[in-house]
Amino acid sequence: MNKVVFIPKTKEIKLNVPPPKPAKSYIPEWYKSVPKFENNKFKINVLQDGTVLANTTVKSCLPFMDGMTSGYIQETWCDIYIENINGNVRYVYSDSPQIISNRDRVSVPDLIDNKFYPIEYVWHQPWIPKLPKGYSMLYTHPINRIDFPFYSLGGIIDNDTYNIETSGNHPFFIKNGFSGIIPAGTPMFQMIPIKRDKWSSEISDNDSESIGIKSGVSKYFYDGYKKLFWNKKIYN
Repeated sequence: MNKVVFIPKTKEIKLNVPPPKPAKSYIPEWYKSVPKFENNKFKINVLQDGTVLANTTVKSCLPFMDGMTSGYIQETWCDIYIENINGNVRYVYSDSPQIISNRDRVSVPDLIDNKFYPIEYVWHQPWIPKLPKGYSMLYTHPINRIDFPFYSLGGIIDNDTYNIETSGNHPFFIKNGFSGIIPAGTPMFQMIPIKRDKWSSEISDNDSESIGIKSGVSKYFYDGYKKLFWNKKIYN
């Protein structure tokens, strides 16, 4: 089994900032409350073209769950208050060490539009991951967490060789119009180890093998992927 080691930047961080934890520890309540079937009762729907569909919800979509529970999460270690007064946005955080700051300019202004404040904030990364040789870390907004009042940008860092940096920052934007508290314990960004390798691609025609795979899944009204192909992902 591979191992990731999280290294605190300072002694203060080791004593006061929670280290990253497996993403499976941050399954939101809204997801837990979603029923497996609409109205909590299994039902078959037949479309006009004859297609038969079960009334399953996102709770039956294992790729959705795998996205949320893969890798590790760094959470906020204190409350962050965002205040918008007549277009002037300011922030205050309740405890040290420093958790966010902002840059002098926005690196990607065309992505902002009117969805976010025109301010580029950065998360200060307190714990640096050290990965086994040949692995990189994918940093991304917590997957499927569109309920947060912010959006963290993504990137990939070769944390097998680059794991001694003292000032790693991750940019994010705050949704336009938001004022309030981002509470301590909120997932800031998600980290998923990925193995580096060389890849090539090609375009293929449909073939009997792919048709057979589809037929195998179609034997079941629901959970065909889970029963035939899914593998459990383990992050501890």
